[in-house]
Amino acid sequence: DWSFNVLSIPFFFESYDELNAVLDTLTPVYQQRLLAKGFVLVNWGHGGWLQVFSKRPLQSVADLKAAKLYTSAGDDRLTQWYKANGYHPRAMAMTDILTGLSTGMIEALPTPPLAALAFQWHKQAPHMLEIGLAPLVGATVVSKATWDRIQPADRTILVQIAARAETQLKTDVPKQDALAVVLMSHQGLQVTKASGPEWRREAEVLAKTMRGQMVPSDVFDLALKERD
Repeated sequence: DWSFNVLSIPFFFESYDELNAVLDTLTPVYQQRLLAKGFVLVNWGHGGWLQVFSKRPLQSVADLKAAKLYTSAGDDRLTQWYKANGYHPRAMAMTDILTGLSTGMIEALPTPPLAALAFQWHKQAPHMLEIGLAPLVGATVVSKATWDRIQPADRTILVQIAARAETQLKTDVPKQDALAVVLMSHQGLQVTKASGPEWRREAEVLAKTMRGQMVPSDVFDLALKERD
């Protein structure tokens, strides 16, 4: 469902508070949309906040646009959106990222610091642009047919457990992201903070190009209202 793309618009969110406020409002909308397609949204999961790791230092919007940027394979619409906005996306499977960095097929990738450390991508991409690109949001989704086979009492217990897990991830993941940056810095990671008005201008341009194209207009407007 294209409405989920609002959660990953580059530079749309500046904090977890903004993200959580939007999720609280949009969750019923997503539940209805998924239910209409035969799925049950059980809970949300946070995977960290995307920063840009690269082989060479990136400091400006022009630097980022010039780099061969990783994007996940299988989403050609997103790849074409990047191209239309002046970027150089290289679509590939996540399992090929390390090889892509080693061979120069890609020069930069958006990833949470926690993942960069876990998969050792930072060793091939030792520069991090602290940019807060977008949160990485996941969810537990179950087919309605499977969900309906679970006894109602057990479903209630599962929902309670899922809610506790969601709360725990909200607390733990930001801390783990921050710790990952510290650990990688001890291994030579160089961190540059993105600053200046050009990033805000780029954020506004990218958001406008997503409304009605990558994200349904009604969902975009609701998310924008809650974020602000």
